[in-house]
Amino acid sequence: MRRIVRLLAPLCLILALSACGLTDRGGPWWEPEDHPYQIDPTTNVQAELPAGDYLTVIVPLKRNEPVSEQPDYNPRLMHFAGFRFSPPTKREYDEGKNGQFIFSFITLEAGDSEVVIHRLGPDKKPAPVVYAKLSVKVVNGD
Repeated sequence: MRRIVRLLAPLCLILALSACGLTDRGGPWWEPEDHPYQIDPTTNVQAELPAGDYLTVIVPLKRNEPVSEQPDYNPRLMHFAGFRFSPPTKREYDEGKNGQFIFSFITLEAGDSEVVIHRLGPDKKPAPVVYAKLSVKVVNGD
């Protein structure tokens, strides 16, 4: 009998928490989802995700094509949460790849925006030339 109670207690707790909405979107135990998108100059990518979730933009780098570490985006709709560089493996380097930039954002409110990655100019500053872009539609997370 004790064994049955031990097995049923966690099940009852899980059902009670989900019935109270604690694990639903916006509840105290809710965790935002990550939405990764890979963009490059040859693709036109569109993203749609709820407000409050994470957006990860992965930009593969090519040798001899310097890219800016500062993306253009709408700060009213998204918060820039961070940037990191992922170096290439030996095989990727031999194929002419040069690693990837990974940009992280948190979506704040509904609306349309773009994340634009620019090439670097000869002065090592972002040039007006677009390397890659991601169209983002943020929807209400209800």
